[in-house]
Amino acid sequence: MEKGKLKSTRESIITVLETRFENVPTNLVDAINEIDNIQSLKQLTKTAVLIDCLESFATLLSQK
Repeated sequence: MEKGKLKSTRESIITVLETRFENVPTNLVDAINEIDNIQSLKQLTKTAVLIDCLESFATLLSQK
């Protein structure tokens, strides 16, 4: 069950980023897919909706 939630939340983040910024680099997708903490993923979902640019999201993600 937990793995399903993780996968679904990761997919949601990637979908939001693709919708807002079109092309999401593979390395960014890979980094999102490596996160195993549901709370971190939920926060990143909110961030993906609100952040100004993909570069800022990538910077924030690299700090986690």
